[in-house]
Amino acid sequence: MSRTDRKYLSTYIILKLTDNGRDIWSKEIPVFTTTKNIISPLRHEKNPSFRIFQSPKSGMYIGIDYTTGISYTPFTFIMSLYGLSFKQTIEKITKDITSNNNVILQKNIISKSKQLISKKKQLFEFEQRDITENDIKYWLNGNI
Repeated sequence: MSRTDRKYLSTYIILKLTDNGRDIWSKEIPVFTTTKNIISPLRHEKNPSFRIFQSPKSGMYIGIDYTTGISYTPFTFIMSLYGLSFKQTIEKITKDITSNNNVILQKNIISKSKQLISKKKQLFEFEQRDITENDIKYWLNGNI
C-alpha cells in the first residue's frame, strides 16, 4: 500500500468514526455550531468570521475563515491550530478519540465501527481440504 493510499485510508476511517469530522470540530471548539459565525479559534478577533458547515457534496464538516478566505477540513484545521504535520495530526486525533476521558465518543466509535464492519461485502471464501496427488503435480509443474 502506497503512502498516499495509507493517508487516504486513515482520513477515511477517522471521518467515518467521527461523524464526518463533526466530533473533531466539537472537541476543539467549545461553542460548536453550524448555524452562525463564531470567533475564529485560529486568531484573536472581535467580530465572528469563522463558520463550520457540512459539505453537501462530501458530507464532511468544513470550516471557513471568511476573513482570510481559507477553508479547513478537520485535519487541516488541527494542523493549523497546533502547528502539526499531517502524521502528527492523525496521531493526535486518534489519541483524542481513544482517550479514557472521551467515553461518549468511544461509544459512538464502537457503534459506527460495528455498522462499517456489517456493511463490508465478503469478497472471497476459503475451503479447507487435504492436498491431493493432483495438487502436488500442479505445484511441481510450476517449479514451486
